[in-house]
Amino acid sequence: MKNSVNSVSGQLKETQLDHLSMKTIVSLPRLAAVICLLVCVFAFTKTVQAVADAPDRLTYQGYLVDGNGSALATNAPKNYDVVFRIYDSQSAGVLKWSEQQTLTVDKGYFSVLLGEGS
Repeated sequence: MKNSVNSVSGQLKETQLDHLSMKTIVSLPRLAAVICLLVCVFAFTKTVQAVADAPDRLTYQGYLVDGNGSALATNAPKNYDVVFRIYDSQSAGVLKWSEQQTLTVDKGYFSVLLGEGS
C-alpha cells in the first residue's frame, strides 16, 4: 500500500511538474510580447517628446547673389544686414517668425545661426 501511495504521489508530482513546465513555456511568448510592446511604447513616447521639444536655434547655410545672378562679396568678405522670415503660407501668409542678423558673406557663401538675432 505504501508503494502504491508513493507511486501515485510520484505520478502526481510529475504531472504537476509537467503542468508547471507547460505554463512556463506558454508564458514566455506572452512575456516577450509584453516586453516588446513596452519597448515600442517607450520608443514612441521618446519620438513624440523629441518632436514637441523644438530647438531654439538652427544652423543655416546659403549662397547670396545680386539681381544678375552674380555672387556677392567676390573680392573680399563683406557684411550684409539680412532679415529672415517664416510665414504660414507661400503667398499672403501670416508672419510666424522673423529676425535680423548681420551676415559675413564670402564669394556668395554665408553661414548663420538662426535664433540669435533680433
